Amino acid sequence: MSARRIDMTSWWQGRTGREQGLLAGLALVLGVLVLWYGIIAPVVGWRDTSRARYEVSAERYLHVTAELARIEGSAEAHAVQTYDRPLRTVAGERAAAHGLAISRVLPDGDGQLNLWIEAAPAGSLTDWLSDLDRNHAVRVERLTLDRRADRLVNAQIVLRREVR
Repeated sequence: MSARRIDMTSWWQGRTGREQGLLAGLALVLGVLVLWYGIIAPVVGWRDTSRARYEVSAERYLHVTAELARIEGSAEAHAVQTYDRPLRTVAGERAAAHGLAISRVLPDGDGQLNLWIEAAPAGSLTDWLSDLDRNHAVRVERLTLDRRADRLVNAQIVLRREVR
């Protein structure tokens, strides 16, 4: 290694003063470029990118919370609106909206409603019951399902309106 050092030293001393100045200036320019593009620019860019991402996230958060408040208010208003209507009407309208046909309806003396649905897709049936529960304050008291061979179900359901 010392032989190599001597070679570099002798090489440097073998240059004229003008060449040494040009090489020193070149080394200084390369050092500044490496410092700028290797360290300073990436750090500044990272900071700016992080700030922009934060601002986008904050905007999205505000949008989501505003939409959530709007949806919750809408659902509550819809539930109050449908509560004034008969349980049989609400259940029938929502069943039709989910593509279900109620084959038989029998009102109960306790304000409950017995329904029979035949040949219904299980997914549509559960979506309908979930919709009634979440948006219309209608609860399932009893549910009996019979699976058919054609991947459909027959259901006997007892619904009741939640007391407010």
